[in-house]
Amino acid sequence: MSGGFGAGFLKGVLVSAFAGVALSLALPLEPLDPKRKTQLDLNTPEGSGFNSERADTNPVLPDTDQAVAEELKEAAPRPEPAAREPQAPVADTASASQPDPGTVENLRPVDPGGEALALMLPDAAPDGAPPAAASPPAPALGLPMPEIDDPVTEVPINRLPIINAPETEVAEPPAPAEEAAPALAGAEATAEAAPAIRADMADSALIRNRVPHVNPAGKPLMAVILIDAGSEGLDFGVLSDFEFPISFALDPTREDAADRARSLREAGFEILALAPADLADAGAGEAPADRLPALLSRLPEAVALIDRPEAALQRNAALSEAVIDTLAQSGHGLLTYDLGLNATDRKALRDGLFAGTVFRVLDGARESGTVIKRYLDRAVLEAGKTGRVIVLGRSYPETVTALFSWALGPKSAAVSLAPVSAVLLAR
Repeated sequence: MSGGFGAGFLKGVLVSAFAGVALSLALPLEPLDPKRKTQLDLNTPEGSGFNSERADTNPVLPDTDQAVAEELKEAAPRPEPAAREPQAPVADTASASQPDPGTVENLRPVDPGGEALALMLPDAAPDGAPPAAASPPAPALGLPMPEIDDPVTEVPINRLPIINAPETEVAEPPAPAEEAAPALAGAEATAEAAPAIRADMADSALIRNRVPHVNPAGKPLMAVILIDAGSEGLDFGVLSDFEFPISFALDPTREDAADRARSLREAGFEILALAPADLADAGAGEAPADRLPALLSRLPEAVALIDRPEAALQRNAALSEAVIDTLAQSGHGLLTYDLGLNATDRKALRDGLFAGTVFRVLDGARESGTVIKRYLDRAVLEAGKTGRVIVLGRSYPETVTALFSWALGPKSAAVSLAPVSAVLLAR
């Protein structure tokens, strides 16, 4: 039922809409303004006079004003302007009046103050006669005139000035102290360059075999040690070309160790004994350290014993203690590595040895030259903090080339390259 009601309602709405549309179309709409009251009629009404034509005449004033204008014109006629011709400017040729100079009698007297006064008076001349010959110029009237004995004749002409030598003598600066070159140390040079050394160590191997080093600028010390790599390293002729102190570590078990140590020492370089790889091996009834005096005797030029880069010596407490006792008797120094606590270095210092630690191994993994130079730069920073540093490398071509290149660079100027003995004595 609801559906029928909705359909019927919708149908009714549609029919109503169609009926409204049809009715609007059939009946026309009325105009909005049937009487045209809102429209403006701009047409001029006839007979108003506004559309009539007028003659084109000049405007005239009203009667009253026009009569007044005529009277004024007759009473005062306006004159015609006369023609004017341009005139050229005329120069004023009249002489200017001169001020009256007055006479001498009218001048105010001037106090000469003890000096002679020169008065310049005009020369009297007859009318029409030329003036007298010119006289030397005189100063202004009333000014003091000092006496000058013809100074112009005393001025030299066409002569160069003469510069006399200074009266004070300038002392020449003293010659700078020259740093000692690496050379074979004599007894006298060793005594002069040696720092304060204990009396019981004056005849030690380190003092006896060391190369003197002078550090006048007081720079941090840096020691470079090269292990002789044998056939893998450079030839002795190349190694001896170093122009800065280098310390060489040689294995005393090699057959040519003594000859190479002697040649390098004569060239001015310090020698160290490299701990053999089998130092801990001992024969029947022999202690491990019993072999050490015989090994050191093969390198009489050695200043110290250095552990191998593997740090086998300092990792063996019993072996390191026996080695320290032996070195204390011979006077050699001891070098270990900055690894862990390093009890070996502390014990050596307590027993009075000249001991030190290697800060870094430069070519433990056959690093390139760029990396090696970076390691050397870090060593310079360490030397600046502690005052001394020791680095270790091998005589590989890459290592030696990097050392030469780095030594010529600016970073090496911050330290004093020194033999290893100088660093051990400074500690």
